[in-house]
Amino acid sequence: MSRNRALVLAVVLGLTITTAPAYAATPKPTLAQIEAAKKAEAAKKKIADAAAKKLAAATQDIDLIIGGHTHTFLDKPVIKTNKVGKQVVINQVGAYGINLGRIDFYFSNETKYISKEKNIVVI
Repeated sequence: MSRNRALVLAVVLGLTITTAPAYAATPKPTLAQIEAAKKAEAAKKKIADAAAKKLAAATQDIDLIIGGHTHTFLDKPVIKTNKVGKQVVINQVGAYGINLGRIDFYFSNETKYISKEKNIVVI
């Protein structure tokens, strides 16, 4: 008896902040403004990461969540359990195309994600 299994993928995009295109007229930021921007970026990443984990826990049909736009780097995937006890893989590989992520999915009757290897390829 063969079972058809579909891979369900969720892409979580972080919050975006719109900026004015008038870069030439923008004065250089102060140190205080730079520090405030770093804190805001860290808070944004924390919210997006928590949202991915919450999404994984609240659903039953998602197998893989690939986060994006938060520029978060995960050395290896995070594994969360969904509401029916299945494992959900969460991954992000950084920013600006510096890293290339790789996740191999093998379809079988086994439901456990067993790879604990590093999955980042530095370009």
